[in-house]
Amino acid sequence: SSGINAEYGETSLTIQDELTSWNVQVHKWVKQYVYKRCKVLGNPAISRIIALAFLYFWHGIYFGFANLFLVEGLGVSSEEALSRYMSRDQLSRYIPRPVVVIGQYIVKNMCIGYGLCGFALRSWERCHVFYSSVYYCFHWGLVVVLVVEWWVRRGRGGRGERKKQY
Repeated sequence: SSGINAEYGETSLTIQDELTSWNVQVHKWVKQYVYKRCKVLGNPAISRIIALAFLYFWHGIYFGFANLFLVEGLGVSSEEALSRYMSRDQLSRYIPRPVVVIGQYIVKNMCIGYGLCGFALRSWERCHVFYSSVYYCFHWGLVVVLVVEWWVRRGRGGRGERKKQY
């Protein structure tokens, strides 16, 4: 087995599903032995940061790898934040469903490709040249989504609906 579920990855609509399809054995191992063991910390975001930091050291200490795992973490967190307030079905009431699905697929692939550029470039110098040429657009976009979601939740008195992460 190659450890990659290509069909699932290519047809997925979320960053999380795409990531789940890569290096399946390592993904399952990290989820079971790193992510879930951090459950005692009581915060899924901290568990995700620790798991991604583990993967960073596992792959080798290059700036591009850190950037890839940063973009992955921000992307998955942004997807979760957006899904708390607007599901694909709710969005389909205003925009035709095929447009929503195609848009979600394009954004997912752009985010994955954007992060993988750092994986390929590795060094800070090369990564900075590339990402500054596109103004760090996805970095900023993902951070803005998370800040707005935090602000909206804060305005609601922290009553944003949360799904259990574990």
